[in-house]
Amino acid sequence: MTIHFLNAVLDGYKVVNKITYADKEILGPMKSDRSAIVDILCNSDQDDQFIIELQRVKQKFFKDRGYFM
Repeated sequence: MTIHFLNAVLDGYKVVNKITYADKEILGPMKSDRSAIVDILCNSDQDDQFIIELQRVKQKFFKDRGYFM
């Protein structure tokens, strides 16, 4: 299901055929301090390798850190 989602988002720019999760969750002392950061290691149909990072954390300068193709 994740592969289908990534391929829909990438819209033909790359075609993901294999993924591996690299969990980087950071547990804080309070629920409001907790965040989740997950790296998805992707392999494409053209033997490219790339990482997509997903985050669930408040960021003051999110737009500045975003990357657009």
